[in-house]
Amino acid sequence: MDLCLLKFNENILSAGTGTAKVCLSDSYPEGGKACWIAGWGLIEDGGTAASDQLKSVGVNILSQSYCLQNTIHNFLFADDICVGSPDTTGNNLIDGGIGACQGDSGGPLVCDVNGAATLMGVTSRGNVCGGEGQPSLYTSISTDDWISTTIAANP
Repeated sequence: MDLCLLKFNENILSAGTGTAKVCLSDSYPEGGKACWIAGWGLIEDGGTAASDQLKSVGVNILSQSYCLQNTIHNFLFADDICVGSPDTTGNNLIDGGIGACQGDSGGPLVCDVNGAATLMGVTSRGNVCGGEGQPSLYTSISTDDWISTTIAANP
C-alpha cells in the first residue's frame, strides 16, 4: 500500500478554500453502499490528458465475488475494496464510464457513515478506466492503523 500524509503548518480548512475534514473509517464498507471517488488522473483509458481540475463521481461498493470474476487480477488482497457504477442495463456488468484511471492513485474513496464524510479507502489499481464490467480497486484504511499511529506520533 502506498500512502502519504501531509502536515501543514497552518490551517488549510479556512472558509473559501473548498476543503473540509473527513473522518477515518474503522470498518470495511458493506456491499452496495453508495460512495464517492475523486482524482486528478487521466480523463479516459489510453488517453494522455489529465484533468486540470479535481474530478469526483459517485460509485457503489461491489461484492468481492463480483470483483474476482471481473478484474484481470486473479486475486484480491484482504484490504481491497471493489467499486464501480451500478448495472442499469441489466447485463450483470457494472456500467462503464465511471472509475479510477491512471494518475488517480492515492485518491479518496469517501462514504457517508452516520451523516459524516468518512474516508474508507485510497485508489489502488484497476484494469480499464471506467470500462463496462471493470471495477476499480481501493485499499481499505480500516485494516491498517498506520494513519492513526502516524498522526498521533506527529502532533
